[in-house]
Amino acid sequence: MGLKRLKDSSDFVVSLETIDDVTFETNGRPDELLQTKHHLTRPAALTDASADLWKSLRVWFEGAAAKTIPPQTHLYLVTTSVAGGGSAAAKLRQNDRDVASALATLETTAQTSGSQDNASAYAAFLAASVSERRTILDG
Repeated sequence: MGLKRLKDSSDFVVSLETIDDVTFETNGRPDELLQTKHHLTRPAALTDASADLWKSLRVWFEGAAAKTIPPQTHLYLVTTSVAGGGSAAAKLRQNDRDVASALATLETTAQTSGSQDNASAYAAFLAASVSERRTILDG
């Protein structure tokens, strides 16, 4: 998709490691941000408290709070990990999305998990209003 847009528009730019791992921009405004997580030597799962999920959420919530990520930007997590059925990540897939349920699951995780690795991500997530959380997860 990005390569086709690059071919069709002189205003379209693809950047690596700027706002996010991969950024698709039009006229200097980020349209889509991709967080990439790949695991070659060990299997990984996107559980409700997985570091891969929460590191991505931290980047997005901190970016939204700092106003470096506009609210209308589409956010994607691209990974080799598996999101098990019923997990927050599974609920945020493009097909059969259930943002309200994913939001409730993530709020519970952020409020109850004792993970020190995810503490800064939980703080960034909980610092956002419920409306802001929904907007970012809906992106």
